[in-house]
Amino acid sequence: MRILIFLAVALFSISVSAQVPQIVPPPRAAGPVVTYEIDVRGAGEILFQGPMKVGPFAGASYNREFTEAADFDCPSSGPGDYQRAARRASSFRLSLSNGYGQRENGPRSVNVRWTRAAPPACSKPSGTRTIELAQAVAVAPGESASFESDGVTVTIKRRN
Repeated sequence: MRILIFLAVALFSISVSAQVPQIVPPPRAAGPVVTYEIDVRGAGEILFQGPMKVGPFAGASYNREFTEAADFDCPSSGPGDYQRAARRASSFRLSLSNGYGQRENGPRSVNVRWTRAAPPACSKPSGTRTIELAQAVAVAPGESASFESDGVTVTIKRRN
């Protein structure tokens, strides 16, 4: 009986360890990496200005967070209140990707998110304001396109 069990286990081990054919997806055609010049402005500030490269299967993104003390302190508003330090804070995110497949001249998905402190700086309660834009943009080589919303302007120019 032990010999039969051993033989059964050995045969099962051999059949399981045999090479199983792997299913390999077909290779994807590599497309060119395209460089875009991006300019994002809002509230009189340059939020981003520079190149971003997008490939057929890889997008580009830029993130920034910033917090610092303001040039003034917030005064107390009366008895029981305390003087507190004011601060400036801002965050910004920009992403660029192939929003609609991998076509070389197809539209790119541009996403912008900008958060900043709500004025006035010493108000109670304090708050933030966020602007978020998402736009599909098709730009031919050497050409540019712009879009604007809520005081933020995005210009995208394709180099190649």
